[in-house]
Amino acid sequence: MPQTDGRSQKPAILAAARGEEPALEEAPAIAHLDRFWGRPVDVASPIVAVAQDGLRYVALKHPGDAGTTEELFDAKSDPGELHDVAAKRAEETEQLRSLAESYLESQPIWGEPSPTLELDEIQLNQLRALGYALP
Repeated sequence: MPQTDGRSQKPAILAAARGEEPALEEAPAIAHLDRFWGRPVDVASPIVAVAQDGLRYVALKHPGDAGTTEELFDAKSDPGELHDVAAKRAEETEQLRSLAESYLESQPIWGEPSPTLELDEIQLNQLRALGYALP
């Protein structure tokens, strides 16, 4: 789809099916989630992960001016990503932090308001049956 961002994983899946090692991506992979997306608050709290060359940088920006929590993992030596090496590898942490910040600055904040959808009582009851808390 033209409006989506991302890369096809088909080549990696086919390589794995053939028993081959998939080719490593040269460009960084970025994942982004806002913990308050869809909630009626004005403050963003994004979690951004940048993976490149076996390293994964993860940053959680706290709401307001509460700062950022960040971690760096080396998947080559720590496949379970259990040990934060950000303090030991400051230069690489700074490089991936810069990529994460550039990404966040370039992303539009869902510029348009969400459309309003009117639901009838049957639709509301169907949503309630699925576990949604509705008035």
